[in-house]
Amino acid sequence: MQDLVGLVVIAIVVMVAYFEIPFAGRTFTTSSTTPGVLPCAPARCYATASDDPRVDRGASAWQSEPWARVVHDSLADREVPLWNPYQGLGQPQAADPPTAVFDPLSLAVHLRPTPLVEDLTSLVVLVLIGMATFWAVRMIGMSPLAATVSGSVFALSGWFVVYSNNPWFSNYLYLPLMIGSIEWALRSKRWLPVALLALSVTGLLFVGMPEPAFMTLVGVGVYTVVRLATGPVAGRWLLGAARVLGGAVVGLLLAGPLLLPFLEFLPLSQNTHAKLGDLAPETDALGQLVAWLVPKINDVSTPRNWVGVGAALLVVAAFVTPKVFRRFSGWPLVGMGTLVALQVYGGGLVGWTRHLPFWSQASWPRFGTPILAFSLAALAGVGIEVLRARALVVRRYLMVLAFLAVIALLVASAAPWPLALSSHVDALRGWPLALLVTAAVVAVVLLVHPRRRAPVVAALVVVASVLLVPHGFYAARADPYPATKWLRLLQTETARDQSRVFSTDGVLFPDSAGVYRLSDPRMLDALYIQRYWRYLRSFVSRGLDDRFVATGFTETAPNIAGNQMFDLLGVRYLVFRSNSAGPPSWSSPQFQLVYRGEGVKVYENTHVAPRAFVVHDVRQVHDEDAAFRALSEGDTRHFPDGSPVVEHKDLTSSAVIERDGPKVRTGDCSGAHDSAHVVERRATRVIVDVDTHCAGMMVLTDAYYPGWTARVNGRDTTIHPTDVAFRGVEVPDGRSRVVFEYRPASFRAGLVLAAVGVLGLLALGVLGIVTRRRRLPRGGEVATGDERMDP
Repeated sequence: MQDLVGLVVIAIVVMVAYFEIPFAGRTFTTSSTTPGVLPCAPARCYATASDDPRVDRGASAWQSEPWARVVHDSLADREVPLWNPYQGLGQPQAADPPTAVFDPLSLAVHLRPTPLVEDLTSLVVLVLIGMATFWAVRMIGMSPLAATVSGSVFALSGWFVVYSNNPWFSNYLYLPLMIGSIEWALRSKRWLPVALLALSVTGLLFVGMPEPAFMTLVGVGVYTVVRLATGPVAGRWLLGAARVLGGAVVGLLLAGPLLLPFLEFLPLSQNTHAKLGDLAPETDALGQLVAWLVPKINDVSTPRNWVGVGAALLVVAAFVTPKVFRRFSGWPLVGMGTLVALQVYGGGLVGWTRHLPFWSQASWPRFGTPILAFSLAALAGVGIEVLRARALVVRRYLMVLAFLAVIALLVASAAPWPLALSSHVDALRGWPLALLVTAAVVAVVLLVHPRRRAPVVAALVVVASVLLVPHGFYAARADPYPATKWLRLLQTETARDQSRVFSTDGVLFPDSAGVYRLSDPRMLDALYIQRYWRYLRSFVSRGLDDRFVATGFTETAPNIAGNQMFDLLGVRYLVFRSNSAGPPSWSSPQFQLVYRGEGVKVYENTHVAPRAFVVHDVRQVHDEDAAFRALSEGDTRHFPDGSPVVEHKDLTSSAVIERDGPKVRTGDCSGAHDSAHVVERRATRVIVDVDTHCAGMMVLTDAYYPGWTARVNGRDTTIHPTDVAFRGVEVPDGRSRVVFEYRPASFRAGLVLAAVGVLGLLALGVLGIVTRRRRLPRGGEVATGDERMDP
């Protein structure tokens, strides 16, 4: 009964802390305040609340929410969402982990991607995070009261506020689930916790954010090692370690359908994170440590996380009571938290970590602090256990508090915003609340009977955690993707010839185009197909850095007018705001105004290349570098950014392919009467009907990428990298049907690994049943003693 009460309390405090979402029609999404999201063109966005603490408002609005709708479309078409046909020239989808196509927690959103469903999903995940922490703390052996405090503190910790618009915060649901499973697996000989650990590892990976998933696994690994060295283990130490490791391995196997395509994509991608190993690790200043106690929420300096002074006071009580501290896994929690704290605040101490694989590509200050918050929340639970056991030495506790207060003041004075309160923040959430909570806890310790200290302090800490959650900055809930007249025009026109759309002033952002099933050669992502990225930087926009949105300050203006390499991307329609002057070169007759209204202008590119065409002039080279040289050789003019102007050949009648071996056979004909029409296009299937008077190479201006197969008139054929970024297949004279299908071997191999993982889970179940029966004495009761150590 006490456990049920604790879980209900956690659910209530989360709902109260975020009451604007379920009860006031507000939303976690930032789409209405983020430029580039319809109808939020840069000049039409609603003002962002000045005290909005969220530090990455664009990530969800530009990426997560559009991707969810693309996944929904694939599922509605009864396809496995393996490929995104709308981003760039097409992009791996399942192999791009942040798209979260396999995340079970995102299933409701993928089935019905509306703002309400997204908000309710995020609320449910926040509640589950608190409940999972409750369960993990109970597995450690603490009371329901302590578990309630820990669950409330972690679920309401600042990181979840700061990143509340990003659905992938669900990564950290699996942190307490893994900790609880490991504790259970080490304290008993049952196999159910091993299976739960495996499912937790799989769930963590399926959320799809590699950085927080990696950090969580590292943190849990440190916890496990310290726990094995300092805590009780049922049976042999080595067997306990093997059980935990076995659960982790089964979890990795179950995640095979995501991991293997991702590992295939990674070396073939443009990945800006790969450069981070050449730089000193990102760390926060020591002065920001004070934000864990007293968050400063404004538009100048936003902390990434906080737990509040109440939780910190309980952590101190745990540290000054060594016996209770050791009993409830204090050292494993400290080990995990210390690792993160050093990486986040260690400065020059952690410079050597840039040489570690994966480690150097992760932003620990941005994604690691929830692990530290969990450690502090669990240690706050240990502090409640100290009060429950009446083991607190008051004098020692007050002396340590006084010493730490002096240290906190010194650290605060080193911060760029010492002890200041923003005018945009309710003062109750600043130092006044911290001082009030501190005074209240000290008063309870000094004046309240030891028997009543624990519940009173628990109530104070939970209430303080609720009060620390800021309000007033959430936007009203509304559909961010309205159906406008100009969008319906683009949908109708592009459906006829499968052409693409483009914009250089943010009217239509790259990933948002996919919501309307419009293809856009731009991309906003973390990974890009390397071949296509190189094509863009060589011929379209040499100043690209880590994204191609055509509006960013990190990019040069794309070379559009008079650029045959841009025309080859199949962009027929370009969209701009009505008050946009456009590039000077737009006086060219190449661009014809075809629509004006609703604050938007739509131009047609009259030089656009068709999505598919046949060439007979084929130049064969050995590799990608040679293909680049062949495409640009002979051209002497350059665009202002240095990109070559390719003008000495017609790229719709000639092509450069990469092939070792016999030359491609092509007929000697003009190609004037050739035709190639895309008659069916789905995410993972494209059908092109070809009619040519002699043999040639059919070029499809979709991305060349492994996993795509082709059949010509029912016979398998080879897809050649064509003009670096595209696909080309040989076609005979006459009429042919070319069928492209995306069937990546990496995904099929991943399914095999997942099947092995399922067999592993079944084996664990059978082993658990057999082991349990062996432990049953003749009377039917489960044996107790050293054989069973469940908390």
